[in-house]
Amino acid sequence: MVLEQANSSLEDVASYGPGASAEIRLAIQQPNNAEAQSRALDLLNRLVAKIRMYYELSQRIEQLVPLILWELCSGPLPPAEQLEALQATCRQFARLIDFVLSFDALKMCTPALQNDFSFYRRAMSRETGGTYVIPIELANTISLFLASPTPMLSALTTATINFVVTHSDLPVTNTTDTLATIVQCEQFENILTWTSHEVPGGEAHLL
Repeated sequence: MVLEQANSSLEDVASYGPGASAEIRLAIQQPNNAEAQSRALDLLNRLVAKIRMYYELSQRIEQLVPLILWELCSGPLPPAEQLEALQATCRQFARLIDFVLSFDALKMCTPALQNDFSFYRRAMSRETGGTYVIPIELANTISLFLASPTPMLSALTTATINFVVTHSDLPVTNTTDTLATIVQCEQFENILTWTSHEVPGGEAHLL
């Protein structure tokens, strides 16, 4: 379910484009134009609902990662053998890490996300009687989420640190070695995928 939402969010961010930039610009230029203000707010309500979805996904990732790490790191086997025994979980975690990096890369290339939300939050502060899709308290929290250049990676990092602190009886190397192995496997799979696209016949060849 989380991976499905992650894929959907990735497609959504990739197509976010300029967001409400034009509508915001007109609303700023014509502060007394009620129609321009309303048009900007209507569009922003839809966009902010999407941004809220991204934030809530980061919270789900933060809750899910410790559960995955426990399954992968708490076994009696060395990290590489443990991952071999839990290949399905390992692949899902690798896909999750890939999403985290991909989302943050897209987010850094989409300044409209933060610009749109900043304007929306200022509007909420000015007009407390307006109709908004989120409460001001949540808006403040999401603003901090967007302020990070890599918000999904921050969520993943926080979850990992909390896992290590909570499970201090586990050797830290269990966690670090597990993560390193998963990332290496993910990079290797990406190389194979790229090579299979480059080599005639579609088969991956190791050089």
